Amino acid sequence: MEMSFLRLVFYGIPENIAVVALAFSFAKVKFDWGKFFLMGIFLAFTAFLLRLIPITFGVHTIVCLGLLIFLLNYFVKVDLTRSITSVLFSFIIMAIVETGSRILTLKILQWSIEEVMKNELLIIVTGIPEVAILFLLAFFIKMKFV
Repeated sequence: MEMSFLRLVFYGIPENIAVVALAFSFAKVKFDWGKFFLMGIFLAFTAFLLRLIPITFGVHTIVCLGLLIFLLNYFVKVDLTRSITSVLFSFIIMAIVETGSRILTLKILQWSIEEVMKNELLIIVTGIPEVAILFLLAFFIKMKFV
């Protein structure tokens, strides 16, 4: 499904910022909100633009994985091995949290995935718990292990 600009702004960008925060936590580097925002916005727009071109679904994820690894390595000066593991862990956790929180949210609200996928606003609303959980995990990991 093509992502609307509304969904990009209210779901894609916050989700990517949260994933960047999670990657910073796993990489054990200092939190830098300026870098979180810039990197998250850049990743979200990259995914948005890639989804507009006729390529296999999922390619945007692989490109964003590589891009975040590069950004951590080049701009944050995280060594390559730690960048790769931090980003992979972050994307795996994002997938698990997204799946789990969406299933739970749909169950609680008694909505079907079909009706949610037809409505951009419902996609955004059901994505809010995921983004919140990702940020909480990033902060918990940062406080506990760094």
